[in-house]
Amino acid sequence: MIDIPRTSYSALTKFEDCPLKYKLSYIDKINYAAGPAAAKGTRLHLACERFLKGEIPATALSVDFMRIRPLLEEVKEKGAKAEEIWLIRDDTWEFQDEETPDTTFKAIVDIHWIEDGILHIRDLKTGRPGNSHYDQLEAYAVLGLMRYPEVVEAVVAPIYLEGEGAHTAYPRALEPFLQQVWKGRWDKLYEAKEFPATPSNEACKWCSYKKSKGGECEWDF
Repeated sequence: MIDIPRTSYSALTKFEDCPLKYKLSYIDKINYAAGPAAAKGTRLHLACERFLKGEIPATALSVDFMRIRPLLEEVKEKGAKAEEIWLIRDDTWEFQDEETPDTTFKAIVDIHWIEDGILHIRDLKTGRPGNSHYDQLEAYAVLGLMRYPEVVEAVVAPIYLEGEGAHTAYPRALEPFLQQVWKGRWDKLYEAKEFPATPSNEACKWCSYKKSKGGECEWDF
């Protein structure tokens, strides 16, 4: 039986897209160097974190942040925290301060703050807008409701370099439903016994493991 490590949103969705891709990356630990887009994302996330933590002034932010610098200055004034790690175990939905062998899910939350009893969560995205960004933020919303039991709702939105995306609110009353939904998704990963390839144009388009890139998978869409 394969021992599944604690998961994250990116790991879970990789499993949902293609179980073999998940296995090669997270179990077999076969990974390839990040491309230019990923490297840029890492660099910009670090700059945003350093600004919100007061390590650099707004004037030190690169031209990439030109359209969203006023927004970042605003959330900093509200006391926003940057790059905080959230950990839970989904059998009890206990929020954890440190990762343990029982940890089920880990999230690194780019930006969050509490205002008037509402938890605000923002995720910096340096690529193109996509529906998956809101799916990820839903996961962060349910973790945030566990992290801060005193808040009445979580309001989430992506922040793109062109501006802030639409807001989505998750009231406290939705917490049991959201827990059920996400536990159902995680359970499929933790209960998996086989990790077959599920080739498709979408799943294989940028896959580093496909045959034409010299990877470990026999499929090549």
